[in-house]
Amino acid sequence: MPLFEFGNLRGVLTPRGSVVALVFLTPLLFCPWSYDGFELLKLLLARVLIALALAGAALVAPRGRLLPTSPLHAPVLALLGVTALATACSVAPGLSLVGTYQHYSGLLTVAGGVILYFLAPWVSGRP
Repeated sequence: MPLFEFGNLRGVLTPRGSVVALVFLTPLLFCPWSYDGFELLKLLLARVLIALALAGAALVAPRGRLLPTSPLHAPVLALLGVTALATACSVAPGLSLVGTYQHYSGLLTVAGGVILYFLAPWVSGRP
């Protein structure tokens, strides 16, 4: 499965290409002019590439069953559900959505990890 498919407009950046770019580009990012030179820029790149991978998966996914069954799907979705419920019931929902300034471990980060979990079959070449 190629990383980039130039002949097909729907698959210019495949889910596999986005995740591979995430793995290799994230450690290389550094911005010396910001207060938090590492985390914020890497988090932005991760969220953009996860969104591209999700969009690519939605475009190139075959119709019908999208994911192989796994006993881990339920706990992963439960984690996302509990985090979403905690964000909705939070005293500061905006802070719960994005996380604190130096940790960034809010609902968006958990959702990104869950999306990466479900995109793993495309990365391994076995959707």
